[in-house]
Amino acid sequence: MMNLSEEDKRLLEELCLQHDVRIEKVLKLLTTVREYEFKDRRTGIYNDLRNIVLENTKA
Repeated sequence: MMNLSEEDKRLLEELCLQHDVRIEKVLKLLTTVREYEFKDRRTGIYNDLRNIVLENTKA
């Protein structure tokens, strides 16, 4: 997962609480973006991000 400082973790947790977003989902989004960061082609990133956002929202 992400290597965040304690201060960054605290801030992220606070923001997630304020905006009613699960921190696990945000960390998964950040990790996915990071995985694509150094690829020559970022083909598929939007689909991967969309799938993460839509997780657990389908009934």
